[in-house]
Amino acid sequence: MPARRDIKRLPNAATASFSAEISGKTDSLVQLCRRLVRARSENPPGDTSTVFALICRQLDAWGLDYKLFAPARGRQNLVARFDTGRPGPHLILHGHVDTFPAGDHSRWSVPPFSGQISNGRLFGRGVGDMKAGVTAALVAFAALFRHEKRLRGRATLTLVCDEETFGDYGARHLLKTVPDVTGDAMLSGEPGAVVRFGEKGFVWAECRFRTRGGHAAYPHLSANAIKQAADFISDVQTIERLPIAFPRDIRKHFREVSAAEDRLFGTGATDVAQRYIVNAGRINGGTKINMTAAHCSVEVDVRLPVCSETRPVLLALRRIARKHGGRVRIVNTTAPSLNDRHDPFFGLVRRVGRTVTGREPLFNIGLATSDARLWRYRGVPTANYGPRRYNIGSADEFVEIRDLLTVSRVHGLVALEYLAAGPATEG
Repeated sequence: MPARRDIKRLPNAATASFSAEISGKTDSLVQLCRRLVRARSENPPGDTSTVFALICRQLDAWGLDYKLFAPARGRQNLVARFDTGRPGPHLILHGHVDTFPAGDHSRWSVPPFSGQISNGRLFGRGVGDMKAGVTAALVAFAALFRHEKRLRGRATLTLVCDEETFGDYGARHLLKTVPDVTGDAMLSGEPGAVVRFGEKGFVWAECRFRTRGGHAAYPHLSANAIKQAADFISDVQTIERLPIAFPRDIRKHFREVSAAEDRLFGTGATDVAQRYIVNAGRINGGTKINMTAAHCSVEVDVRLPVCSETRPVLLALRRIARKHGGRVRIVNTTAPSLNDRHDPFFGLVRRVGRTVTGREPLFNIGLATSDARLWRYRGVPTANYGPRRYNIGSADEFVEIRDLLTVSRVHGLVALEYLAAGPATEG
């Protein structure tokens, strides 16, 4: 586990100069984000070769070294590094380049891969989740490299595929196979305009029901697989009542952020953060209206609060499926992740966010899940800080250009101050 580090605050003049340097490149920053949006990288299918070709050209133009890792055809990850040669901490700047599919293009008011700008907003699939954050990471990393003589320690940029499906080709592959990408702290530009120190986990499962089937006029001859699935969907909601034993510090945190959390994410967000959530996301079954259904499958997403485990959920899913005549196949699981919220790294990110925006950023536990969990599992203090969320996963996804600039400045200043820190001290 990385040692806790004292982080020394830089003089205001130094940070103001660095921030102004990033702000002075607003036009090129916006154009880079637009080019990233135009480079399609929907997942599925998950091919990121086009967007990484663009990123490599940009890194070449900046004179930065990097290496590509391709665990499967069309699935790539990139690592860029520099070492100051002076003892100090190791910071990871992270992002994923794959996006949700654009869906039905006719539902968009602008072409989803146009990178169109209107009224201070930059539109496109994946611009919020998370090509604006990737832009911030690229710009911050390049700025750090230009100021290498002022820094100590090392910086590593990790850009990956396969986050949207939580597959094995992206960050999981990188952390398993590439040496020294764990670092002492990690900053990710996942959307939200908040500083996150933890995230909920999930269990994805498919439950299948099979019966003899037959004519709808003779229901006494066969059970109906759709009816079994419906009963399962109703009963599986009881998972939401599973108990969670939160430590006193976490309960206190939920009370402290409740009002701000609900204002930002909607009434009930704090309640959702503290319990299991069950969502039946997809169902498929039956053959014809006047036939007793012989097959039906249901796909279920269960979200797990911090301080909980996957095992009780897996046991409950299997028990409830058996009760209604079904069989469960576990599709994917990931445990919740949580850092020590008092780690100085989070204080740094919050302070910089406050300085840049003029307001205190919400400090919370994420309702969704991201690559950040993989670093938290390894004990690395890992913060998410990205642009505000607008229409992620639906038509007309966009970010405000001022948010793109804000996030780029925050990431750059956090990295600058962190790598200007003194030697590690145990804490």
